[in-house]
Amino acid sequence: MPPVDMTKKRPEIIADIAMAKTLLQNELSNLQEQRGKISADDTATLEVNENKIVELVSKTETLERQAAHFRQPAWKGIMYDLLGEQNVISFHRFQILVWTLILGLIFANNVYNYLAMPEFSSTLLGLMGISAGTYIGYKLPATAPDVSSQKQVAKTG
Repeated sequence: MPPVDMTKKRPEIIADIAMAKTLLQNELSNLQEQRGKISADDTATLEVNENKIVELVSKTETLERQAAHFRQPAWKGIMYDLLGEQNVISFHRFQILVWTLILGLIFANNVYNYLAMPEFSSTLLGLMGISAGTYIGYKLPATAPDVSSQKQVAKTG
C-alpha cells in the first residue's frame, strides 16, 4: 500500500484512497475464492491464506480511517490536533487554548491601540498559572513510566 501523496488536493487524496481500497477488496475476494479451492488437509496453505486475508482486512480498515480523516473539514482536524487526545476533546487543553486566546486578544488590543506592552494583573497571571498547573497535572500521570515492568525486566536481566 503506497503512502498517501499529501501534495494533492483533498478530493484527489480521497479518490486515491478509494482506488487503493478497491484494489485491496479485489485482492481480498481473490484470496477468499482461493481459500474455497484449498483442501481442508492442507493446513499450511490455509494458514498462509488466512494470514493474507487478515492483513488485507487490516489494510482496508486503515484506508477507511484515512478516507474518513480526509473527508472531514480541515478546521476540524486542526481543532482535534489542538484540543484532542485520542479523538476526544480534553478539558485541560481547551482551558489552555481559551486562556491563550484571551491573553492574546488583550495583548493585540493594547499594542494596536496604545503601542505599548500590556501589563497583566497578578490575579490574571495567577489564574493562568493555575490553568497551566492543571494541564501539567493531567499530563504527568499519562507520561509516567511503568515501574512494575521495569522491575520485571531487572529481575529477568
